[in-house]
Amino acid sequence: MLTKAMFRTRESNRFGIAEGMMWNTGRILKGLWYNQAGEWIGYGDLAMSDIERIRDGLLEDELFVLIPEWVRVTRRTNPNVTDLEYVMENCFIIITRGKIYQTSDLPREYSDVPWHLSFELQTHEAAKRLLRDFR
Repeated sequence: MLTKAMFRTRESNRFGIAEGMMWNTGRILKGLWYNQAGEWIGYGDLAMSDIERIRDGLLEDELFVLIPEWVRVTRRTNPNVTDLEYVMENCFIIITRGKIYQTSDLPREYSDVPWHLSFELQTHEAAKRLLRDFR
């Protein structure tokens, strides 16, 4: 199970990623990482190979969500918004066992990324349903 803040320590070497990782080469996605409950599990850079390892290593009941760094949303401007609602509103990539979903077009700076991963494009509403109904 992906648990809250699990990547905070280097001991959680799951998927070969750790909180605060930074890559200097290749195309990467910088962002915040969340689980299926909307709990923050870590942050950092993810290379394409990291995303593939996550996709291949998740269990059937796990889901990994990336909210990219360019999303500049203040999380607690509305105290009535739950963690899961925040994640549903701002998710960009959702990873499940064997699948990667992209919820919107990549920003211009990523337009030349050689995305060799098999993304399934989702509308934002479809992504919200996936997150809400995932169990």
